[in-house]
Amino acid sequence: MDNLEIYEIVIADRDFKICETLMNENIVKNDGKGILSEIAIYDAEILIVASVEKEIIGYCAFSRIYDYVQIGNVGGVLPHEGFYIEQILVLKEYQRKGVAFAMVDFLQKKYQEDLFSHVSIKNKKSILMHIKHNFQPIDFYMNENFYGITDYVSLFMKRSYT
Repeated sequence: MDNLEIYEIVIADRDFKICETLMNENIVKNDGKGILSEIAIYDAEILIVASVEKEIIGYCAFSRIYDYVQIGNVGGVLPHEGFYIEQILVLKEYQRKGVAFAMVDFLQKKYQEDLFSHVSIKNKKSILMHIKHNFQPIDFYMNENFYGITDYVSLFMKRSYT
């Protein structure tokens, strides 16, 4: 995609003012129609931001994982070191143009580590997208609700650094 710029922000503080910092450093002129105003970083340590003509069009939040790590929002365990994709968001008009995986590629090339993700087993589009971008299924997790009924199944996926 022409004019796509990728920036990395290391999140050292939960009160980090992402939009203000990007604008103060003249990296972006606005926050992409409020794209970062609703950001849910979870426990992310790194935020990769994509912009076109200084307008934020997407972000990808990552956490660094070491050895076996509990994944809070699905209750599973990831059995390796690397980076875990917490959240990816791209504005609708820029979807299916390679923006999300430009951000993922940026992080993986810089740190030369494996990447991990999880996807709802019902989300076939996301599973196919991950496979298209060299993620391989490595495990799955079945979450049970209060009544012992499986209410969520997620597929853990890995993209090896090569």
